[in-house]
Amino acid sequence: MRVPHYAMVNLIAEGRVVPELMQHEFTPARVAAEAEQLLDEGPSRQAMLESLADVRQRLGGPGASERAASLVADLLVRSTS
Repeated sequence: MRVPHYAMVNLIAEGRVVPELMQHEFTPARVAAEAEQLLDEGPSRQAMLESLADVRQRLGGPGASERAASLVADLLVRSTS
């Protein structure tokens, strides 16, 4: 199965909210660069905060883990159909 993202927050948002650094992309320099963008009160930080607020709204109140698991299960079912 192929999905466009693998971080749970990105799957729920259906877009890139947080960086997904895997294998050769996970370097000290890359982690530092991503962190620097979030430490400054700039547009990258603001965009992430807004996207995280949207994800939180999508998740709703208590029981979010179960709802998130259901969304992922639905994606899995659709990808194998």
